[in-house]
Amino acid sequence: MSQQSSARSRISNGEEQIDVSHGLNITVWPPRAVTLASVTYHWPLTFVSKLLDERCVSDAFVVAGFSWRLSFKARGAFKDKSQQEWYSSFFLESVDARQANGPLATFSLGVINQDFPEQCLWRPCQHTFNQSIPDWGFARMIALSDLIDPKRGFVVNDTIVLGVRF
Repeated sequence: MSQQSSARSRISNGEEQIDVSHGLNITVWPPRAVTLASVTYHWPLTFVSKLLDERCVSDAFVVAGFSWRLSFKARGAFKDKSQQEWYSSFFLESVDARQANGPLATFSLGVINQDFPEQCLWRPCQHTFNQSIPDWGFARMIALSDLIDPKRGFVVNDTIVLGVRF
């Protein structure tokens, strides 16, 4: 399923790719440390202009023995109802935490800038995933106006690329 190289391996599932390198610690409850390579998962989301009001959910992917999904809603939340400015919402979900307590994970959620890679938006977070709160992220990840502005480089050919780094 993966091809190993000395520093990095790439796992590919259709258009979805997982890049693996460096070290990662995830703690689960009851305490059990899992060490694996650092992982960045990219999720291309096509036809974003037709999905502004839809909650989109990625296929499940496995990191450190846990199943994860990403969820995104382009028109997710208001910053301030008086300003009428929409923000996109972006969350990481532990699929396993719906049945039992999941891991304590440190991760960053990102919106990849396809035209200007140095201007990707990454926001760090940490959360202990559990049955009560199986997902964690940002109701206001990025202003919708910034996301869809063609000059900003986040949407190219009606596609955005979202990511999570563990």
